[in-house]
Amino acid sequence: MDPSENTVRKPKGRIFYGWWVVLAGVLAGTITGWTNYFGFQAFILPLTKEFGWNRRQITGAISLAQLEGAALGPIDGWLIDRFGPRRMMFVGVTILGIGFVALSKIDSLFGLYIVFVGLIAIGSSAGTLGPAQVAAANWFVRKRTMASALVFTGMPIGGILVPLMVWLIETHGWRTTCVIVALVVWFVGYPMASLVRHKPEQYGYLPDGDTQIVSSAQTSQPQQGSGSKTVLEDDFTVKEALTSPSFYLLALAFSTRSVASSAIAAHQLPFLVQDLGMSTALAATIVSITAALAIPSRLLVGYFGDRWNKRYMYCGCMVIMSASMFTFSGARSLPEIFLAAALFATAFGGTAPLMFGLRGEFFGRKNYGTIGGFMSPLMVLGTIGGPFWAATVFDLYGSYRTAFLTTAFANLLGVFFMLAAKRPTLSRPPADTGAGAEEVQTVSA
Repeated sequence: MDPSENTVRKPKGRIFYGWWVVLAGVLAGTITGWTNYFGFQAFILPLTKEFGWNRRQITGAISLAQLEGAALGPIDGWLIDRFGPRRMMFVGVTILGIGFVALSKIDSLFGLYIVFVGLIAIGSSAGTLGPAQVAAANWFVRKRTMASALVFTGMPIGGILVPLMVWLIETHGWRTTCVIVALVVWFVGYPMASLVRHKPEQYGYLPDGDTQIVSSAQTSQPQQGSGSKTVLEDDFTVKEALTSPSFYLLALAFSTRSVASSAIAAHQLPFLVQDLGMSTALAATIVSITAALAIPSRLLVGYFGDRWNKRYMYCGCMVIMSASMFTFSGARSLPEIFLAAALFATAFGGTAPLMFGLRGEFFGRKNYGTIGGFMSPLMVLGTIGGPFWAATVFDLYGSYRTAFLTTAFANLLGVFFMLAAKRPTLSRPPADTGAGAEEVQTVSA
């Protein structure tokens, strides 16, 4: 349904349905964080012990998966925008579960690569956080950063569950754990996907649960507004976004952030065990605490990100993240590790909702998924580079410290890219909503 049509549906309850979409996103992020982003590092030491593979060989599977994600990003984004996130999530959850069952059967490095790249990565990309976040971004405009922040609390929740993954591996072995993970993915993933809806207009809603449409031409603050007014953003076509310098500056700013965040997400547990001599259980607990500390940061930034300048907030988070990497590189004691973890969690928690809020603020909702997909090839440079660089340094020198120090400097580049990025304006007149200031009653569910 076009938002300009004066179509009315009566409220059915008190909760705006967009918040149910956000709940699904939280579950999707939890699956991603537990099985892939944070959780997969729990498999590194068991795989090394059983097969004798080095860090670069294992991390290479993750890097190839990220390359694949970059290549398929525009296609995934188009599929989400074309067919809706719910269908994609049902397919992706199925593939992700099959991937972990297949992982339990591998007996070679080639098998690890095939399973991780061909099943786990595709399933995670199509079935969890990506489509869920696109859906949430479509249901909110004024509150988009807060909605994204809530969705992204799922990632640290998954990180909090890393000790559970370690316990399962130590108790039942990594192969049986893979089967358990597959069952959890299916048990949680299918109900999660059933909650997701693509766009509020298709169901008689307006974004944010608002009752009045205001075109972006009527306000210079597209992300602000009164409690009952949805401000319709200027929706860029994919071509218009790709011809804007701000598209590339945003993507590069997001990419440099991923250098540090992905390096820690992939190697924090092995670093604590082998550089500092901690037990696996204690290291997993610290990983869990790091993830937990990201949650309040995510929520605070989500709240203020809808009120303050997102670009400047993002730059502040990047400086804090570099400080955390400097601290990790020189840490020798538990208090220093906790300081580094707290700094990292603050920055990691804050940057994620700002990234997705900025994309919507710059380019609108209509092609949100596809435009994000075209950012993937640039963003993946950091996502691949961080873990692979850390693994390479460890294999050469037997320590992660130099890797963390150098990623601290690389991360600071994101500040300069973000400061250079300006919110673009359309060369054509914005679309007329035809709604003016008419009151439109929305559904609550």
